[in-house]
Amino acid sequence: MANSWLAHWTAPRRVQPPQTAEGGRPIRIFVIHTPNENSTPAIRAVEALASELNAEIVLLAALEVPFPLPLTRPAVSLAFTKALLRNMIELSHAPARVELHLCRDRWQTIRLALPPNALVVLGGRRWFGRGPRRLAALLAQDGHNVLNLGDFKTS
Repeated sequence: MANSWLAHWTAPRRVQPPQTAEGGRPIRIFVIHTPNENSTPAIRAVEALASELNAEIVLLAALEVPFPLPLTRPAVSLAFTKALLRNMIELSHAPARVELHLCRDRWQTIRLALPPNALVVLGGRRWFGRGPRRLAALLAQDGHNVLNLGDFKTS
C-alpha cells in the first residue's frame, strides 16, 4: 500500500482483550466509515455481536487526499478527522479502535487494509446512492463476509 498513510489509536476504555479465532488472530469486526455519514449507528448495531463474541470493533476509515496535496496533508484537518472518528468509538461499550488511512483511492485502500475473510459492516443508508452497495459487492467478491445495514428497513 505505497500510497497510504496509517494512524491507529484505541478507545480509552477497554472492556477486555478480544479472544482469538482459529490461527491465533483476534476476532475483529470491521465497520467501514463511509464519507458524509455518521458511523455511530453501525457501531451500535454490532456492539452486541462484538460483546457476545468478545471481539474488537475496528472502525476502518480511508480519507482520500487529492493529488495536488501531499499524502500527509489532507484537505480536511487531520486533527478534526481523528476527533470525529474518536468520538464515534468512545461511545462503544465493546473494545474498539480506529484505523485511519490517508490515501489516493478510498475503495482500493479499504480492500487492501482488510485481512482475508474479514467480517465487514457497512452503515450505508438506502437513499445514499449505490456507493455502499457497490463497495459491499466488491468486498464480497474479495471473499469478505459483508453486512450492509442500508439493506434493512429501520422503524
